[in-house]
Amino acid sequence: MTSSHSSNLADYIYDLLAKRITIEVDGRRTIMSTIEVILLKLYQKELAGDQKALDVRLRFEGLAQLRAKPSIELVFVDETSRGTTADH
Repeated sequence: MTSSHSSNLADYIYDLLAKRITIEVDGRRTIMSTIEVILLKLYQKELAGDQKALDVRLRFEGLAQLRAKPSIELVFVDETSRGTTADH
């Protein structure tokens, strides 16, 4: 498989995982991405004590971290939000 085919397959998989679908959660219909549904099911199985579900979720998280782009978060704090005021 060439890198072009590999890239196309990866794009296809990511498109599938991002696709929005309608599911029923706790008796209510909701729209979630395919990956959110997969993770929800894995969490439910983990809570029921399924070790394999935990292993799979951790592998998903590892893959996500490899694919994630580094980012910087800037937080601006206003002096008044810290409870201090300047004397003028």
